[in-house]
Amino acid sequence: QTMNIFIHVFVVGSLLLFECLSQVTPPVYTISTIAGTGTGGMVTDGLPGWSTQLAQPNGIWLSSNRVLYFVDSGNFVVRSIDADETNGIVSVFAGSLSTSGDTGDGGPATLAAFMNPYGLCGLTTGTIYVTDPGAYRVRSINAQGIINAVIGLSSIMGCNDGGPGAATFTSPYLCRADLNRNLFIADAGCNTIRLLNTTSNTISTLIGAGIMGLIDGPWTAARLSAPMGAAQDTLGRIYISDTGNNIIRKQPNSSSSSIFLLAGSSTGLSGSTTDTAATLSLFSSPRGIYVDTTGNVFIADYNNKQIKLYNASSSTVTTIAGNSGGTVGLDNGRATSAKLNKVVDIIGDTDGFIFFTDQLDNRVRKLTLGPVVSPRPSVSPTRSPTREPSWSRRPTASPSISLSPSAAPTTSTPSISLSPSISPTVTPSAEPTGVPTHTPSSLPTAMPSAAPTTTP
Repeated sequence: QTMNIFIHVFVVGSLLLFECLSQVTPPVYTISTIAGTGTGGMVTDGLPGWSTQLAQPNGIWLSSNRVLYFVDSGNFVVRSIDADETNGIVSVFAGSLSTSGDTGDGGPATLAAFMNPYGLCGLTTGTIYVTDPGAYRVRSINAQGIINAVIGLSSIMGCNDGGPGAATFTSPYLCRADLNRNLFIADAGCNTIRLLNTTSNTISTLIGAGIMGLIDGPWTAARLSAPMGAAQDTLGRIYISDTGNNIIRKQPNSSSSSIFLLAGSSTGLSGSTTDTAATLSLFSSPRGIYVDTTGNVFIADYNNKQIKLYNASSSTVTTIAGNSGGTVGLDNGRATSAKLNKVVDIIGDTDGFIFFTDQLDNRVRKLTLGPVVSPRPSVSPTRSPTREPSWSRRPTASPSISLSPSAAPTTSTPSISLSPSISPTVTPSAEPTGVPTHTPSSLPTAMPSAAPTTTP
């Protein structure tokens, strides 16, 4: 009788899951290019985005006045462009083109130098923050364009909390502001999410025991594996891109001090799935995440070269951009027909636009929810710019995310690259390799003692 009850529950549960997955369809997005030609390189200011060469763009952030900022890591600068103009002009906002260093504090940001700028986030006050894992610190640029060191000791690696002159980082990668104008900073080398108080300029460890692993529970006891992104929703709940574990984790409610698995494999398995239940989905080195006003989570699935979407209402995951067999540089076409090459960071707005950095394709791209026009290749620098279709300026609906059953997932050994150094080589010839591997059954027992040595 017990066996019959078990079989009945299993069958009914499976049928309900199938019905849930089969009743919904993925939202359709159209992809377009904001900046970048697809060829790595360096140009000075003043050119339209479609004719500006980039070199491994990483962090991205959208201001309230709709200026899009992104880190052009291979060129050691932060750039900016109007988020809504196809013919917007790209400008250097901070850093010196092709100049690596850790100088310029107290002066104009355009005269400063970065070692390896990576993450980018901002406050409504107009202050913008840049993480520099090459220099193990975080710097800020105020509304007047003056750059200053905020936290971290230049060229000194560690996981110490505290204020200026005491706090240290190992690998500060992506960052995002919380609802209180403080910053979440993913310190991959310390296996923690850290919180920067932007009033006192002090850093504290928020989530993670500092030991690599895959354990849910209280913040101070939970174990992460090289997290590279974190974000917060409008209800105050925190989400983590646990990169080395190939999962997305979440705070159950804003008053809780614990985290649990939201999407991905409970054992940290790496792989690729599409259109399935969140706990059956697989990721490979997820990085940036963005949470919209309804709690849906957009995920930069780095090694799978895709953008995934977690639906908060159905607890399902679908692919909304990226296809290994798609078209390189596809513009104004269906996003799932485009071939991407390592999506790093992602940001969105309340109008439904999604912006992301396509690292090894050397482009900054945009997703628009709405009709798909006839696909065409990305605009060549030798062509006259064309106006964006009127529908791409503002979508008319929010995404309705849902899924349909698909083939069985494929799996592989999880890996992630964590080096603070990015080569200024403008045409990457291979994917980052040599990443630390996490096996849940064999966990390190101490914080990292040496810096990673490969390109993220």
